[in-house]
Amino acid sequence: MKAGRPGTVKGKEQPTARKRKPMVARKGERGQDQRLLSDNLRACVAELAYSFYERREYVDGYDLQDWLEAERRILTEEP
Repeated sequence: MKAGRPGTVKGKEQPTARKRKPMVARKGERGQDQRLLSDNLRACVAELAYSFYERREYVDGYDLQDWLEAERRILTEEP
């Protein structure tokens, strides 16, 4: 085999992988709406998770469990 770049054939180069562009939020109303929805959803989840903490009489150590349960209930619209 001739010296050169590995994986190349004389006169033909292997296609190179395209570099992915980083995800960028679009400017305008749509991006703002998505951001507001995300902020509102986060606030609702935080409020419900805190209510679980209150019901447990402020016992620490269940923050992740409370957060995930609050997300599940809100996203499945369960009371």
